[in-house]
Amino acid sequence: MSQAGIATKAANRKESDLAATILRVAWLAILLGVGMELLLLIVAAFRSQIPGIEPIIAGLVQKVSWSGLVCTGLAFGKAASNSNPGWMALAGLFSAPTAFSVARALHKSTAHALKAAEGGAAAAFPLLIAGLKGLEYAALGLILGWVGKRFGPSLMAYGSTGLAIGVVFGTPIAELATPGGFGSAKIIPVLVNEVLFPVGCSLALYAAEAIGKKAAAAHEPPDDD
Repeated sequence: MSQAGIATKAANRKESDLAATILRVAWLAILLGVGMELLLLIVAAFRSQIPGIEPIIAGLVQKVSWSGLVCTGLAFGKAASNSNPGWMALAGLFSAPTAFSVARALHKSTAHALKAAEGGAAAAFPLLIAGLKGLEYAALGLILGWVGKRFGPSLMAYGSTGLAIGVVFGTPIAELATPGGFGSAKIIPVLVNEVLFPVGCSLALYAAEAIGKKAAAAHEPPDDD
């Protein structure tokens, strides 16, 4: 095969791998959004404040759209740049505010269509919260990229990075997003969501990469003895 043919085949394989990675992260992100909504329903059940079906649907739309956009944004930056920390940071910086705005708009429109009461989260400082989320996921992308380059992908490293970012950024975001801040019991589900979501997104990126490597290994021809 000519050099041009080899280069074309390699480029096509890279594009195929990129598309497969994005698709895997997208599905995992959808599962993450559903899982977070179920977790918050469990928290609400312990507080004896289970909402009606309409707010649940609106919340599910918000979480799935948010997780799908922000996690696939990070995944695209990771896969397209070969885990370059700078590009992953840029991907997080731009994808998080976009995902936040889209998810918020979809939540409002869904709640309006279902005639469900909207939650107070993010109503007071939407621009500030969007900016903080951009910084949050820029930091997440930067550190995950650095960890991947320095130590290789690790379940523990990815999970602990997500938790650290969630605590540092999720705490002030939850306070801004909740009327009354830490003086209100309503902050509990918001805080749980904001702290744990970066963990889930980090683990989705790790799982997508691990699945991809396993699939690639399964399709490799056996070595000739």
